[in-house]
Amino acid sequence: MYPRLCRHRFTFCAGVVFSCSLLAALLGCQKPRESGASKSGTEETDNQLFAELSPETTPEQAAEFALQAIAGKDTEALISLIAVDTVRGDVQSITRGRSSMEGMAEKSVGMAAGAIRLNINFLDPEPRSVGQAVIDGDRATVAIHGQAAGKPLQKELYLVRENNLWKLVPSHR
Repeated sequence: MYPRLCRHRFTFCAGVVFSCSLLAALLGCQKPRESGASKSGTEETDNQLFAELSPETTPEQAAEFALQAIAGKDTEALISLIAVDTVRGDVQSITRGRSSMEGMAEKSVGMAAGAIRLNINFLDPEPRSVGQAVIDGDRATVAIHGQAAGKPLQKELYLVRENNLWKLVPSHR
């Protein structure tokens, strides 16, 4: 009985420690935006940047928008590209609605944006390019080509079709 109890406590504690570590790492990666701060004349506003995001937008175009948001350190723009319903649903599924993880679903969209930014920032800022999407129904994977420490490296962006738009998710579950 005692080993089984310890195993369950360990599993629960490991899950809590992992979740808290992930939350701290991802929230620490986001650059807060000063209230009332305006962007430089060379940057586009969120509405201008995503004015073309429509049901006709391809996964490659959505990935390009994401790269622009990441390069511009524009967390709000990146969050606008997240599949909110899918991400929150995944978090609810993972936490199984535990009251101790209640706030996690609300913070999940920001955490997803942080995870995506962290993944892409493994690549050097220049050059980054969007490859061809592999589409499987309402899911797509887009290769992002770049370099890390002068060596070629490829990362992937994952998208789902949500509300008839291609939106980002941290991974395909």
